Amino acid sequence: ADLLRAGLDSMHRAVFEDLVRNGTPAAQLPLFEQKIAARYAEYHRVAQNSTEAIATAVLHHLAHDLRHSPEAKRAMAERALAVAAPLKDFLEDVDLVGS
Repeated sequence: ADLLRAGLDSMHRAVFEDLVRNGTPAAQLPLFEQKIAARYAEYHRVAQNSTEAIATAVLHHLAHDLRHSPEAKRAMAERALAVAAPLKDFLEDVDLVGS
């Protein structure tokens, strides 16, 4: 768990550094981090229900006017699964070994 957390922390730092390099004021990073954490928590909660539920949540945030479209939900669900599959495969194949 500590190794995974360190890896995720490193990736987050890289994202934040990239945001600052591209013009985001550093003072806004804590607020950005809170918003992202809340969004992940929401997605995790609705993912427990169904793929369609998470697609609806994503569409609500990214394309509010499409959130009731069955075609948009299907496309978003398919894309979310395609994006998540490599990470899922990676995490299932990782054996964390403590020292």
